[in-house]
Amino acid sequence: MASRIPLAATHVADLTEAWAHDLRAAPTTERIAVLAEADALRRAPRDPDDSWRVIAAYRALVDRALEGPEGPARAVFMAEEDPARDGLTRRFAEVARGAPGDDGIRGACAWAACAADDRDLRAALARLLELHHATDDRADAVAFAVLHALAGVFLRQHREFEALIVARRAADVARRAPDLSPVDRAHAAALLARVFVGLGDAARLRAHLPAMLAAADAMDEPDATRARAHAHLLLSRAAVDDGDLETAATALADAEAILRRDLGTPGFGPAIVRSTALRLAVARRDVPALERCLAEQPAPRGDDQGWLVGLVALATARGDADAAIAHARRALDALGGARLAPSTRLARAVAVARAVGDGERTADLATEAWHLAADAALARLNELDRSVREVGALGPLAADDLDALAAHRARFVASHREVLEPLRLRLEAATRHGTLPPWATPPRGDLLLVCAWCLSVRDRDGTWLPVGHLVYGAQSLPMTHGACPRCLDELAASVRRDVGDPTGFSAG
Repeated sequence: MASRIPLAATHVADLTEAWAHDLRAAPTTERIAVLAEADALRRAPRDPDDSWRVIAAYRALVDRALEGPEGPARAVFMAEEDPARDGLTRRFAEVARGAPGDDGIRGACAWAACAADDRDLRAALARLLELHHATDDRADAVAFAVLHALAGVFLRQHREFEALIVARRAADVARRAPDLSPVDRAHAAALLARVFVGLGDAARLRAHLPAMLAAADAMDEPDATRARAHAHLLLSRAAVDDGDLETAATALADAEAILRRDLGTPGFGPAIVRSTALRLAVARRDVPALERCLAEQPAPRGDDQGWLVGLVALATARGDADAAIAHARRALDALGGARLAPSTRLARAVAVARAVGDGERTADLATEAWHLAADAALARLNELDRSVREVGALGPLAADDLDALAAHRARFVASHREVLEPLRLRLEAATRHGTLPPWATPPRGDLLLVCAWCLSVRDRDGTWLPVGHLVYGAQSLPMTHGACPRCLDELAASVRRDVGDPTGFSAG
């Protein structure tokens, strides 16, 4: 870096890993000078891009940045401002959470956002609940930071209803707090949107879109552009999952138009646009769009379900059954092993089921996909009812929180029934051919089995109960779908009348 450009004059697009590598290799005096420039920009930013410059400098020189008298102040800044939320952010947050007073609270919130595993999430949740109870009489930026972080932890634990309650409280604080910045208010709007996406509630997300766009309009550029585009992309993704493809297409077009006006928006890559376009192309079975999306999107690392579903849909549309089966097998294996929110698992399993179609060679794969979808829908319902038992830790619920609970539970029951119908039809067909899948009658004790016909539930002791007993008795056992003895006997009798006694047909 012989002729180094001052940090304040460096374009954010040039703050690459190569820039960071060169900075780390520079003489000590030069590294110290860059940190001093970053400190000055942190204290008195001159333009909206200065925060990106400070973040880049501190991340490049993290060890030295955490040293000396400026270390705690740098840690608090990075804990709040660094969007990466990775291991480097966590190092700053661990220092920041030891700061006194409100700085320490903000540091704890950032540390929670960097939680790396279930143990960290549990520890973060316990700490944030303490902070929530300690700040619940405040309506300021600190109380908002606690609520924002708490909702984020609930979302990462797939506890979407608790996240909804906390996000609504965060939105209320954002309305009442006089010291919140436009960025914080935009975060409040985006938080509710993330919850609606997690709940699969495209209708409420659509109604919430004006609030997201208004919050974006109050921000400086380039953050405003990024927030506006993100709002439309979230709506597009939720609308695809909800089957409203017209809204999805309009929202995607709006996001693309926004980004075309500012292709250099820092921090907003094209990957989310491509993945959203791919989801829409799969849902519409649009072959030219599928070909374009798959050609533009680099092959992902590992078994990315969105990419694999796109390959299934394209192979099916082209009539290439062998390729469709191979891709669908990979997609279902990846979907079964991935740690996804039930709403995400449901949407992707339905996408696979619809992509493989009803061909004779893909019948087993379609049945398996609908089975995964039905199990995901049931898991959503069970998680929501678990929230009823555990939500007391958040304090008293408002009447509109209870109304939201009832509305979302009704939607989840409807989702379960919608995906259960194609599963039931396929199990009936398999029964008539004597090919009932092994998972339809699993061994007693390892799963809670839900009858796909009458929706009764087999408990641990083998007793079959009405579905209403499920949530409060299910606890931690995984659930799946199959057939209860009564329905199996009735179906067997029907099959014997029609086609004779099938082989391998027995009650669970």
